Amino acid sequence: MAKKLLISLGFIISIFIFVLVPWKTNATALSDLAASMQPGTFATLSTNGLIVNPGAGCSAAYPNVRWLTDQLMNQIYPPAGTCDQITSYGMSMVWDNITNKVFYGGGAHNSYWRVISYDVASNTWSGVKGEYDPPQLGGHSYDGNTINSIRRLYIANTNDFFKTYHIDNGAWGTLPNIPLAGGSYWTTNTHSVKVFPDRDELLVADWFAGVWIYKFSDNTWTQKYSGYNYTAPGVTELISMGAYNNGSAYSSKHKFVIFGGGGGENYGTGREVYRYNL
Repeated sequence: MAKKLLISLGFIISIFIFVLVPWKTNATALSDLAASMQPGTFATLSTNGLIVNPGAGCSAAYPNVRWLTDQLMNQIYPPAGTCDQITSYGMSMVWDNITNKVFYGGGAHNSYWRVISYDVASNTWSGVKGEYDPPQLGGHSYDGNTINSIRRLYIANTNDFFKTYHIDNGAWGTLPNIPLAGGSYWTTNTHSVKVFPDRDELLVADWFAGVWIYKFSDNTWTQKYSGYNYTAPGVTELISMGAYNNGSAYSSKHKFVIFGGGGGENYGTGREVYRYNL
């Protein structure tokens, strides 16, 4: 009996170690680099899938710019001679902690808007196929990338629409437009978007349209603060943040979001930063 007990206990301990102890075989280029770093330092991660821009004249003008090697994504940069790229004025990417992938969507000046991803396991960048194949005209991303990790949705915002990408099954979808009078809910894509996964909500902070909350559960928008050029009925408090480069950050622990900042005073806006308690 004692011998059987020891064998059973040894089996349980072996399973415990196999499941819970991280092994070196699971290491990645990213984890190796992180392990080599000291607190408070920066380092460059060398990745696959990017090459120097092959466009005429652009390599010399922008020697540090990298482009996707995937030929199906050859519109990741605009027509030859402009030397622009989809990361122009891009402020944020998003991380999916289930697949260990990074997602980013953006566009160059008056050119094509694309979505790309970085896979930690393979240390490789690639284009996200589907909705933007062929690419669509759009604009810079600014702070227009976010993720609802519970619903498994990467959300990309450019110009006057939201696109959703289901990370697990690859299906694309669209969120409803913010219901501003006159149709389009803003004229540019210089706003900040952020998902609150624990609340199943999405925040949009925009100098033109104000602050809006989208509820995934009932597919509705509600305005919380008025913007520079639009006020919904019953909403009177005006925000005055920058027309460009404004941002937002959410604390799930303390249940508030900080948004605003940015620049662009030529539009009659300020640079105030706000705290909104949820």
